[in-house]
Amino acid sequence: GQWINDLQYGQGIESWGQDGSEYIGLFENGNKEGFGKYTWGDTSYFIGEWKDNKINGLVCFFNFREFTAGPMEENL
Repeated sequence: GQWINDLQYGQGIESWGQDGSEYIGLFENGNKEGFGKYTWGDTSYFIGEWKDNKINGLVCFFNFREFTAGPMEENL
């Protein structure tokens, strides 16, 4: 992704090596903002909308046993 004034902007990837978690999506002012996919180290993941680094809007969550979809506000 892009960096402006030491803050992430635009499409990018943020990953955490210790557990394999990764976010692929949009950033604004260094925060997850807009559409993105967050994958946990166990390969469960969520796809949806972010606002100010938090899940906010319509999302889908997938793991080994379940699928959940619907609106969420400021969760994570």
